[in-house]
Amino acid sequence: MHNADPRLNVSQQQQQQQQQQTTVTPVQPLNNIGMTSTLTNQNNGLNQVVGVVPACNPGPVLSGSVPVPLGVPGNVGPPGIGPVINNSNVITNVNSSISNAGPNVNINGPPGWLQNELANLQSQQSTLQEQVRQSELNLAAQHAALMAQQQGRVEDAVRIAQENALQNNAQTTNTDVAGFDSVLQPIIDSCTKDSISAGKAWILQNSITLQSNQVIAEHLLKKVIQGATFNQKLHIIYLVNDVLHHCARKKTADLRKAMESVVVPMFCNTSLAATDEQLTKLNKLLSLWESKNNYFDEGIIEQLKHPSTSWSEYQASLVAQFASAITPITASTKQTFDNYQAQHQAFVNHAMRQISNIEQQKIAIDQQLKSPAPPPSSIVCEFLFKLIPLFF
Repeated sequence: MHNADPRLNVSQQQQQQQQQQTTVTPVQPLNNIGMTSTLTNQNNGLNQVVGVVPACNPGPVLSGSVPVPLGVPGNVGPPGIGPVINNSNVITNVNSSISNAGPNVNINGPPGWLQNELANLQSQQSTLQEQVRQSELNLAAQHAALMAQQQGRVEDAVRIAQENALQNNAQTTNTDVAGFDSVLQPIIDSCTKDSISAGKAWILQNSITLQSNQVIAEHLLKKVIQGATFNQKLHIIYLVNDVLHHCARKKTADLRKAMESVVVPMFCNTSLAATDEQLTKLNKLLSLWESKNNYFDEGIIEQLKHPSTSWSEYQASLVAQFASAITPITASTKQTFDNYQAQHQAFVNHAMRQISNIEQQKIAIDQQLKSPAPPPSSIVCEFLFKLIPLFF
């Protein structure tokens, strides 16, 4: 993916190890998509850009997720949130049915029987409370899975929108992207002095208008962030450096501006996934740029020094730019999760009513156990009264 966060590549193995050891914990409300931390109303307040199957109004169906309808009163189970579609050791399918919890109790039985009934009611109450807890965990796990799925869908949508825009602009400006690729490939493969020179010559020859300059710059950015290796990315950055040097000497402001518009995401994307040894090469280039006051406008160097923040800001700009492609995805996510949350809440409400009913029965039994023994019945009294004359 063109806009997949390079920071994810560095920590992917550690995350997988942690997932194998981690149980589900409650997550924050639905406001974490993953491309940026700055989404606004364009994605319904979901912040990590970077879709759950509704019970009544189906949206996009998660693979392997089969919603289970709510039960009926008297035998209701937790909502059918469905299996979680990630590789974490999350709790799924934990929502067993509530089978007639809290039946009416005859509180006039003998004390031993009442004690046993009291224990049974306590067990039913504990089971209900555990089912509520498991339903909450299941909902949280489903939320996390939805956010991961939405992240991928949003990244794909942005990538496709970027590619379409680039192709349209290339056609409008008559920029030969295929010819550009044939010139770039030797640079990507080996980055010799001759290949860099040939690449710069092609760029200068085809940088005719402001629009064509931008097409060239954005195509170079695409080559860096589409999943290339560090060396391949570095070779493209070396080409950009050569073009910037030419622009500074010849005072070609328009082409310099176009290169400047992509150098920050290009450099930051490469930096975030780099090893310490690789960072040394990038820092040398950064020091060179810092010493050349005529390469960039004020503020660009500071952005290059803070790659994580600058990359997040770039992703946020993509969210704003391609909001029309992102909004339907985040809206369907929110709608689907809201449906799951409603199912969960319906189950919780039903369970809490049963827990309350059981509590009332427990109180009645407890009061019966604590009350004094009842007086003898009238029949027993009459029998005893008749026996008295026999002793006198």
